[in-house]
Amino acid sequence: YDPEHYNVPEGSYASRPSDPKNRIKELKTLIMILHNEGFQVIMDVVYNHTYRGKTSHLNLLASDYYYRLREDGSFSDGAGCGNELATEKEMVRKMIIDSLVYWMEEYKVDGFRFDLMALIDIETISKAVQVLRMIKKDVLIYGEPWTADQTVLKDECMTRKGKQQKRSFAFFNDEYRDAIKGDSDGIKGGFVQGEGFLKKEVEKGIAGSIYYDDERIGFTATPQETVNYVNSHDNLILYDKMAKMFPHQDGFIERINKMAFFLLFVSQGIPFIHAGNEFLRSKSMVENSYRSGIEINKVNWEDKLRHYHFFVFFKELIALRKAFPEFRLRSAEEIRSRLLFLHFNPNDDRLLGFVLRKTDDKGHLLVLVNAKDTPEIIPTQNIRKELKSHEEVIGEKCYYQLVFDVEGMKEKEYHPDQCYSHALKVAAFGFSVYLIHESDETRWE
Repeated sequence: YDPEHYNVPEGSYASRPSDPKNRIKELKTLIMILHNEGFQVIMDVVYNHTYRGKTSHLNLLASDYYYRLREDGSFSDGAGCGNELATEKEMVRKMIIDSLVYWMEEYKVDGFRFDLMALIDIETISKAVQVLRMIKKDVLIYGEPWTADQTVLKDECMTRKGKQQKRSFAFFNDEYRDAIKGDSDGIKGGFVQGEGFLKKEVEKGIAGSIYYDDERIGFTATPQETVNYVNSHDNLILYDKMAKMFPHQDGFIERINKMAFFLLFVSQGIPFIHAGNEFLRSKSMVENSYRSGIEINKVNWEDKLRHYHFFVFFKELIALRKAFPEFRLRSAEEIRSRLLFLHFNPNDDRLLGFVLRKTDDKGHLLVLVNAKDTPEIIPTQNIRKELKSHEEVIGEKCYYQLVFDVEGMKEKEYHPDQCYSHALKVAAFGFSVYLIHESDETRWE
């Protein structure tokens, strides 16, 4: 994007930046090639401010019309960049929607990620979504539900959490992010580091941040409204955050990285990963690398070679989510009817478990996460009793087939003699997914 000329690609990435046609042709070619390879292309858009203020072409065309002003006549600066667009005004709204349509029709982009979405009024966002969905039914639209600073835009007009409900767009879920890993740049931990008091927050995220029950009340109406993530381009990348907390503990850092991403991929909603998360990318402890050069922001492919085993694990984690539609439920009603959280020990808030009734209603998935430094043994009769107490009945004799754990995906073939029937073990800072079979005849297809 270019916050000075919204409808022109930034030339810095073109092979010939001084040639105006070249940047357009190269971007269109890039998008076409990505489409041919099966990728969709999401564009980051920044309609909350412009590069210039008083001297911008918009202000020169219509003085003070395009920008929000404080009572003293100065620019409101909720973007932290010197100004903010008055998106609630009719012609500003038209400019933004026309720009989005142009990028979709002319460049064939598949969706938009809105920077500081809270600064764009909800009416503009709602109308934009309606228009874009008329062009492309499956357009992906999501953004940041916050501002960078104080704004004069009234709170009821801001596009914040809750406003997206049933409006066909999503928000980055910073609450779930913090519950998983702790703060973004410091040494405050989250659930994966053993902070059990965050268990309910994590369970809320696992349920897609819907209103699951009175103890787990989220901001979404459907799971498609939450983008679940542990880091994006802002703040420390997850590897650096964990290295800051646990210096010189490479094995443990890898383990809790695995647990963090495992939680994302077994949660309802849209999982989001930052480039390089899949092979433990480091950004040299730089907290906000938008101000840094290519040495920090480039992807170091040697990291992939160095952590190739983690990369393979990540591929298998994606395969797990694709293999089981139970991790991708489409409505709040279906989540509430199929997802049940387990309570093994009221005094142990670092052991998390839940069951998902399969979408074909033949069997269940069991997910266990142990955020302690000691292994956990769970008698299967405890699981059966708890399910029975919630009228989710399974047979007296069940087979628990291990599908996935800290080492990755397991064998697909179902062999009852190799399954567990009496007790399940979860490793320290470990996790497991089991298929619960009620006979020796069913199998994971």
